[in-house]
Amino acid sequence: SGVRSIRDNIVAIQAEVYQKPVYDKAPPWTEAIKEYTGAGFRFAGLYPVVRDGLYYRSSDCLMIR
Repeated sequence: SGVRSIRDNIVAIQAEVYQKPVYDKAPPWTEAIKEYTGAGFRFAGLYPVVRDGLYYRSSDCLMIR
């Protein structure tokens, strides 16, 4: 049930990923991307959402199947 029942129909994912911890138990961005690629998605882009000077705190990650 849940997303597993429709997972093969999903062609793209846009998810916020965190370069700096924001929420408890939120995985680092590298782990999140590894999970998405493991599910058959390819990295398409990383777009800053929150910046802290020169550094990103969080970004939108676009993944395409």
